[in-house]
Order: sequence, then structure tokens, then C-alpha cells
Amino acid sequence: LTNMAYERFDSGSMVGARRYADGALAIDPDATMPYAVYGMIGVKESDWNAAFENFQKAFKPQGKLQPTGRLAMWSYRNFGYALMQLKKPEADKAAAEALRRAIQHERYAEKEEYVQLFVPHYNLACALARLGQKDAALDALEKALLMAKERMPKAQVEGFVKSRVLTDEDLGPIRDASRFQEIIEKATGLSQDEIEDEEGL
Repeated sequence: LTNMAYERFDSGSMVGARRYADGALAIDPDATMPYAVYGMIGVKESDWNAAFENFQKAFKPQGKLQPTGRLAMWSYRNFGYALMQLKKPEADKAAAEALRRAIQHERYAEKEEYVQLFVPHYNLACALARLGQKDAALDALEKALLMAKERMPKAQVEGFVKSRVLTDEDLGPIRDASRFQEIIEKATGLSQDEIEDEEGL
């Protein structure tokens, strides 16, 4: 039933996803995987507190049948994103760990999801930058943008950099680093002058 709940979530039916997750818990109240589905619904609906609480239940150490494979990839990815919305240092630390686990599971992604695999790396860069771990944040950002460069049209990568990377407050602590400029240039071909012009808009 949990797999069916995830399929309904994947197809955009939050009502169906909840119904099957509820059914899975009715059969086995100790199961943890249905909570991963509830957590992803919370992220989809921007209910960060609900997402956080449900993901905590999904990944509790004593739980059985914890999320694995593709479900784990998406659950950890969404858990990390939900934690970041809480905007607390302790939540950012947990978010970084969740995003690292999502990255460990990215081999389970389906072919059509490959283009979006850079996103957890980007979110990890944001979490680490907020925590003041500048070198690690730059490493994650470089990985994210090089992955995007490999899998997206050049115009889309440039658009993402201009609309997001150069304006994202989370990356503020690393934006003045010389390596930040080098990463942008490597990923997009934009010169430092062009980058500065974009930042000054």
C-alpha cells in the first residue's frame, strides 16, 4: 500500500496518496514508510511543520521497513528541504545530513529525473553556507552546477544561475569568495564582469 501511496503522490493525487498511506498504517501501525509519504505531501503543500514531524517518524531508528531506494531518495531530499524552511542552525545541520543521504540514493532515480539530480547538491550548498561551512558549501555548489551543465541546455543553466544562484540569500556567505566566481564561470561561461553586472541589477 505504501508503494501505491507513493505512486499516487507521484501522479499528483495527494488525496489518493493519503488514502493509501492511511491504509498501510491501519494494517501495520508500526510501519514508518507511510510517514515518508505524509512528509512529502507536507513539502508539496508547504506545511513545513507537518513535513518535519512526519519525516522524523519515517526515519526514527527503531522503526521497521524504513524508506529505501527511490522512495528514500525523494524522502531524504524533501526532508532536507523541509528542515531548511525552519531556518534554525540545528535544523540546517539535520538538513545537510538528510541531503547527503538523498545524494547517496540518487542512483535509484529514474531516467527522466536525472536532469533534476543537481537540486539536492544545490540545497546542500545552501544549508552548508548558512552553517558557515564555506569550503564544503562551495564544493556542493560546484557539483550542483557542473551536474546541471551536463544535463541541461546552456540557456537553462544560465537562467538558473542568474535568477537563483546570484540572488539566493542562503548563498550570501560564499558569494564574495573568488572560488564562487570561478564556479559560475566554469558552469556558464559568464565572465566575472558579467556576473557582477547580474548581481548589480
